[in-house]
Amino acid sequence: MATVPYSQWLPYVQVNVPGCPRGLIIEAVRQKAIEFCSKSRFWRKELDGFYTVATDGEYEITTPVDSTISDLLVVKVNGKTLDPKTQDELESSYGSEWRDSTGTPKFFFMKDMTTAILVPCPDAVYPVRIVVALKPTQVAQGVDEIIFEEYKNVITHGALAYLQQMPEKTWSNPNMSVFYQGLFDSDVLEAKLKAEKGYALRKTFRTKAHYF
Repeated sequence: MATVPYSQWLPYVQVNVPGCPRGLIIEAVRQKAIEFCSKSRFWRKELDGFYTVATDGEYEITTPVDSTISDLLVVKVNGKTLDPKTQDELESSYGSEWRDSTGTPKFFFMKDMTTAILVPCPDAVYPVRIVVALKPTQVAQGVDEIIFEEYKNVITHGALAYLQQMPEKTWSNPNMSVFYQGLFDSDVLEAKLKAEKGYALRKTFRTKAHYF
């Protein structure tokens, strides 16, 4: 889908914070859009499928432009869903043996937010599919159109909570900030429940072999 610029929220926010600079409103919308995506995990996408490389267990994740991973939701290798593990859990259960083991991967963990480790290290070529929850980056100028279409009012409420909590401004209103934050939190939870039922999952799969 297309990207909707944060400036599209200006008419809906500006009327309730008279005198607030345009740039500050856009920043409030940006931060609340990121928070919405991070907490609700609503913006989900199945990334391009790929194949493992034998003896290589480390894969870099590539996300769409101006997005980053909020959470890695599903990893499937050879049709089977892997269990998420932390390094500490692997060390506790398998000692240091997991580092040198090879075979069909059964677990995964995130080395960082751009790199996934498959355990045991693949011993052959296996098809991999992953589903992620995305959020906009801090430098993104907008958000996926589905967020604007489905949750324009939620982001508006969040932005108003963000702005009206600021002290000693002409638009300050602590009581309304609490009110709008309550609406935002409630709608985030609703969006999360909807996402967990599979809403907004968009699938693509290619046979081209490459890293995440």
